[in-house]
Amino acid sequence: MQLKNLSSLSNVVVQFVVISLVLHQFAFGKAEELKPRLSLRQVAVKNIAYSSTGKYIAIPNFITTGSVGVFTVAPNGTIANVPSRFTEKDFFRSRGVFYYAGKKDTLTDMVFIPLQEFSKGYTVSFANKADTLIICGSDKISIYTMQNVSLLKTIDLKGVSRAIFSNDNSIIAAVAEGKLYLIKSPDLSSIMTIEPESGCRFADISFSSDSRFVAVYEHKNQLLDYSARIRIFTTDNGSEDRRLPWLNEKLSTEPGNHFPLISYLPSDSALAVTLEKTMFAKVMVVKSIDGTVIKEFKGSCHAVSVNSGLFAAGNTIYNLINWEKAGDITGAVISMSFASESPDLIVTTLDKVIRYKVTLGK
Repeated sequence: MQLKNLSSLSNVVVQFVVISLVLHQFAFGKAEELKPRLSLRQVAVKNIAYSSTGKYIAIPNFITTGSVGVFTVAPNGTIANVPSRFTEKDFFRSRGVFYYAGKKDTLTDMVFIPLQEFSKGYTVSFANKADTLIICGSDKISIYTMQNVSLLKTIDLKGVSRAIFSNDNSIIAAVAEGKLYLIKSPDLSSIMTIEPESGCRFADISFSSDSRFVAVYEHKNQLLDYSARIRIFTTDNGSEDRRLPWLNEKLSTEPGNHFPLISYLPSDSALAVTLEKTMFAKVMVVKSIDGTVIKEFKGSCHAVSVNSGLFAAGNTIYNLINWEKAGDITGAVISMSFASESPDLIVTTLDKVIRYKVTLGK
């Protein structure tokens, strides 16, 4: 009788553990892949961008080495299922861009924005509160509105490799030839140029949530010493607010193969930094006040969704409230981007674009 009671108790304990595990998994969500996957050509795709609303996806060099493909995402999450090879018959031209399959009025069109050929690879980013696209490369910043896919402004900036809007869309920060440029929006009058320390270059930038500060990824560029650190500047006058210590981890190459390299986390108390390496690349999360390392992750890229409280690195999505896993990502990911207003994630591998919808439990 005693053995029977113990056996019953054991079964209850096992059932409780199983139920707890199920509830635990439900509480922290899952990542569901959204089809179709898109095939990528073997060209430089430095990053990928989701618009804030999740309605558009921008992929540089998607059609040719010198173009950006922009997909419209339907309300149910579908996009155009495009072939891996195109001919002129697949597009029609309107207002300087090409529309796929001649269905301009549907929600699943792809737009092909032709640009000057640029083998190093263009980079793309969306504004945080509007469907406005920035394209960088070939000594220009091109700004497009997605409402009717038209060119708004062009900024000539030699060697520009990266540009982003501040969270309130009042400033554009750009990195060109290793320097930082702050440009006022919408009139695009230049505010200031910030030089890196001697023997160093800037590689990437991220704005604080209130747009008062810009964090800059700086690295040494001498004698193959690829050490990295973070410096933080005010956006009103460009003065240096603080510089964090050099990271102990070394880079194996000059950074900038993929973006983002640096991102503010919610509440601006921490920053995510990608350390690009040929092998054993990693992402570090450090305190923004003093550079203390909080977390380390395997992987060569990261993404942050401030509004949804999500963080992705390597092959995993995490809930920023407690750093519990919120979902898995397939494949060797080289770049990724969240839609800021929805828990949607898009990633690229060497030959694929894959999308995920993250569902968080309560």
